[in-house]
Amino acid sequence: MSSRRQKKNSWAQSEPVSSTAPNSERYTQPGMYTVLQGHVNVSHSQRRDAPNGGEWRRRNHEQWRGQEAKVRQMKKEARPEQLGQEKVPGGACQSMCPARELQEREAQNRLHRFEMLAGTERNRRPRADPLRAVKEYSRPAAGKDSTSPSDLRPPAVLLKTVCYLIDDIAASPTLHPWTEVYNFVFDRLRGVKQDMIIQRVSGSDCVTILERTEYLSWLLKCYATGLEPHPNQEEFQALGLLYNLGSARALQHTMELPERLRGSPTIRLALSINQAFLERNPVRLLRLVQKLNFLQSCALHQHLRTCRRDLLLIYSHGYNSCNCRFPLQTLSQLLALDTSLTVQLCQAHGLAVSHDNQVVFSKASFTEPELRKLSCAHYHDIVAEKQKDLSVASIIHGCV
Repeated sequence: MSSRRQKKNSWAQSEPVSSTAPNSERYTQPGMYTVLQGHVNVSHSQRRDAPNGGEWRRRNHEQWRGQEAKVRQMKKEARPEQLGQEKVPGGACQSMCPARELQEREAQNRLHRFEMLAGTERNRRPRADPLRAVKEYSRPAAGKDSTSPSDLRPPAVLLKTVCYLIDDIAASPTLHPWTEVYNFVFDRLRGVKQDMIIQRVSGSDCVTILERTEYLSWLLKCYATGLEPHPNQEEFQALGLLYNLGSARALQHTMELPERLRGSPTIRLALSINQAFLERNPVRLLRLVQKLNFLQSCALHQHLRTCRRDLLLIYSHGYNSCNCRFPLQTLSQLLALDTSLTVQLCQAHGLAVSHDNQVVFSKASFTEPELRKLSCAHYHDIVAEKQKDLSVASIIHGCV
């Protein structure tokens, strides 16, 4: 043990550690210190003119910002060229359903019964009728090319497709049930809209198609961007306001229309009804509703529940007295309901109706009814009265 200590001490004495060496290099092996010392001296010589930490970070940040600005400028300069080179897909399919989709759906047995060839409906795999098959709506999916010209229908074919769906399917007196007809037409019209969006159809072609499909929001935008007058614009502008009663955006859009449109009787009537709705004047609103045609009443019908509820609430406060009675017949006329439906509506809101057909209004008894207690007749009676003997075809083509 003592011999090992003597060897260690002799080695330490033969290789003294220089005071100039760093502390981390004191325990290096014999003969390596000279190399390390040279390395250290080189490193110090290299760092003598180097910037300090803060200066280095500043220079690096400036260099990075300069490169980022160059990249941004290059993208900005290339953007107009890219927009100019961008090509809008154009349709080349001349049939209502592309041949590829028709073969695929026939092989997968996914044909709708309205699209089957007559006489093959009961076959194990019915055949498709090219004259009746219509391109179905398909959701966009990753890796799926929806811009192929052979799968897109040009505006003329899209208009032909819409006319077929409206005249031969929706207006057909022999196709039943109506729910199935509606679902089929709704899906195929979504396919038409999808082709229009991909091809960026605009102008008169877009308006002609949309007026038949009644996509109100899109149609009103086309009216706003177009310069030429459209004969049906008054009717659809009024429908848009009646459907969105109380909407500040819809009212602003209507007030910004040209004077020739805003002053038309149809739009003036819609503006009056909207004003009564904003003023919470249900009596005036229901009186004006009697002047609407069938389609306009359909656009308004979703607001009838709120309107009639407001009327009963206002009268419950205005005629709140134990000795006060209100004639049921008069209330029925104000609500535009028959007597039996008026009684049901009053009872649903907690209001009593006496045996002598007198309504007892009380603000303490007024309650908000559950929707299940109100039948559809409470909302749709005005619409049903205006429909009368109108056929689906006459309604769709505007003969109301």
